[in-house]
Amino acid sequence: MAPSFWLVGTLLAIDARSDHPAFWFSLPGIVALVNAASIARINQRQHRQPYACRETLALHYRTMSRRMGSILFLAVGWGSSFLPDITWPAAHGPATLAAVATALLWNLLLAWLFGWLSFAHAGGVHARIGFVYPELGPRA
Repeated sequence: MAPSFWLVGTLLAIDARSDHPAFWFSLPGIVALVNAASIARINQRQHRQPYACRETLALHYRTMSRRMGSILFLAVGWGSSFLPDITWPAAHGPATLAAVATALLWNLLLAWLFGWLSFAHAGGVHARIGFVYPELGPRA
């Protein structure tokens, strides 16, 4: 359900040719992997110490999945050399400290944007679907 998953998947279905195929084909995988890991982690925590409300569960899910997704985005982006290729021209010029800082800020901004677009809604959906109501729990 992630917008970034559908956007990248649709673009790849239209035309899969790219300068950085490892990067583009890994983005839907990152979304699926991080959501699966987040669901597993949230469910384990829910069994150990139940969440008091949906909002807490959703906030924890979103925070955790955005961090994991952004880190994986940066790793894949740098590993495939996609991020240096698109952010270094934004720095304009030789490798000075200011240019490196500008490129780094663009990388972090892109990672944050990917994390937000990919996982912001998933916490709410998981909280809505998977929240265990105390009054509906197992009966003695």
